[in-house]
Amino acid sequence: MMHRLFVYGTLLAGLCRHSVMQGAPLLGAAHTQGVLYDLGPYPAMVAGEARVHGELYEVSDALLAQLDEVEAYDPQRPEGSEYVRQQLTVWLSQGGSQLAWTYVYNRSVAQAQRIAHGDYRRHLKHTGYTPTW
Repeated sequence: MMHRLFVYGTLLAGLCRHSVMQGAPLLGAAHTQGVLYDLGPYPAMVAGEARVHGELYEVSDALLAQLDEVEAYDPQRPEGSEYVRQQLTVWLSQGGSQLAWTYVYNRSVAQAQRIAHGDYRRHLKHTGYTPTW
């Protein structure tokens, strides 16, 4: 089975974890509702009324399971996971919307820096930070 997946951080094309997305077709630039935070080595998205920018991909069951591991999501114990996989509405830049999976941070962001514009690539350019995996 194929799934839609919205990515907004180190899985984005050109960033350090994108190689995990090998073979997943890019459906386009997209955004969703949420608030983006800088956790240092990677970002975190939590629920909120702001906009988070990213990319929409089509992924297989096998790749989705692999990404669950990459994102420290355990479907058997979501409460103990660093991220939880949730379905959200995603709006494509070329128009239209659809439901897609994404990884939402499952811990406190009280000590994290908010990325007000919601664009992780733009944030990296501004800070000069290069994430590594």
